[in-house]
Amino acid sequence: MYFRQLRLPDIGCASYILGSEGVCAVVDPRWDAVPQYVGLARQHSLRITHIIETHTHADHVSGATRLAARTGATILIHELAQISYPHQDVRDSDEIMLGTVQVKVLHTPGHSLDSISLLVRDMQGDAAPRLLSGDTLFVGEVGRPDLHGTQAAELAQHLHHSLQERVLTLADDVEVYPAHLAGSLCGRRIAPEPSTTIGRERQANSLLALVERDAFVRTVLEDLPPRPPNVERIVQLNRNSAPSSRPKAIPLTPAEFVAGKHEAKIIDGRDVQAFALGHLADAINIPVAYGQFGVMVAWLYPPDIPLLLITNDEEDLVEAIDSLMVVGMTNPLSTLDGGPQDWLAAGLMLIETPQLTVTELAERMKMGAIGTLIDSREIGEMEKGTISGALNLPYRVILSRATLPPLNEPVITLCNSGNRSSVAASLLESLGWRVMNVQGGTTAWIDAGFPLTM
Repeated sequence: MYFRQLRLPDIGCASYILGSEGVCAVVDPRWDAVPQYVGLARQHSLRITHIIETHTHADHVSGATRLAARTGATILIHELAQISYPHQDVRDSDEIMLGTVQVKVLHTPGHSLDSISLLVRDMQGDAAPRLLSGDTLFVGEVGRPDLHGTQAAELAQHLHHSLQERVLTLADDVEVYPAHLAGSLCGRRIAPEPSTTIGRERQANSLLALVERDAFVRTVLEDLPPRPPNVERIVQLNRNSAPSSRPKAIPLTPAEFVAGKHEAKIIDGRDVQAFALGHLADAINIPVAYGQFGVMVAWLYPPDIPLLLITNDEEDLVEAIDSLMVVGMTNPLSTLDGGPQDWLAAGLMLIETPQLTVTELAERMKMGAIGTLIDSREIGEMEKGTISGALNLPYRVILSRATLPPLNEPVITLCNSGNRSSVAASLLESLGWRVMNVQGGTTAWIDAGFPLTM
């Protein structure tokens, strides 16, 4: 049996290729990774005959229809998925044969009504079965029931039954491979390991120990992370076939920009230092290299607002567009030609964002030369400690002055690295505040020997 887990760490996704005797299936393909699946199958002399979705994804755009168009493979998804594109429905206990590999469908609703898990066996081998658990069971976690519609409590009840009556009836040595890994929004605190076993989860996963249904439902619904604003858009695309090709960004010259021939939000995807040295007024810094470009843009803007992208080079532009597509951001796109010198030559004014080292921050704090210190990480990260006096204000909530608490200048932003805080700094700057960003964030602060407070 050929079995391969493909990890896509930017938003914690995992896809799988499995098969034998010249044929294979791709499970949970992502839109931007289609060339990888095709290349790997070709490399191992496998023909992709099946594409299996464990559910209608709410966190990323599926590559199922794009991959099917390239390979002719049949898309398999549960009959409750409400899919409009060509596919084949599957039901509980259905079996798919891929050479000597048997894939058995287990209907495990909870994350969504159409969620399935796949029990994989090599019929000619003696290895333990593998469970591709979709978004039902993660390493150390279970799937969120609040991303599909408004019936979170009902879905949590389904999830309890699926875990207790379907998943935990499997043997302890069954290996578990989930559809999402650490960093995914589909679970609250997914452990960093890429796989686990039924036995390990039975012993270590505290949610599986909640045998009483009501206690499980209460616990699963507590302290859920924020629900991203674009999940409905992603589900819509995944039910009705995502675009088959990468959209084009219309190039805009600096002269055209000066003439006002755009009505787009400006997203500057350059690295923090390049942005800090000079950027256009109202530009929001979301570094492409940080790895969550599309996710961050999606927290700030709807998928129909025009965006003007600024990147280091063409390669970063392609990555930025793919990252937007993965999270359903099908916005009209343009891009600004040239670099800072070209922009200046065209008469554009560039703005600098002062960067502070942690030593400089410590000195300013001693002298009382700071206004409001903002920690732009998520509330759960604050449990690890922050710099004394910092106000927690994640970048995604900085939408307008009216929604923010009173701030004093200079506003100083920090996170754990300086990337998300640069997003926050640029947002605050666009709203009119005088802002400074802390290089290296709390990581550099700790490395310099300064304490955090809880």
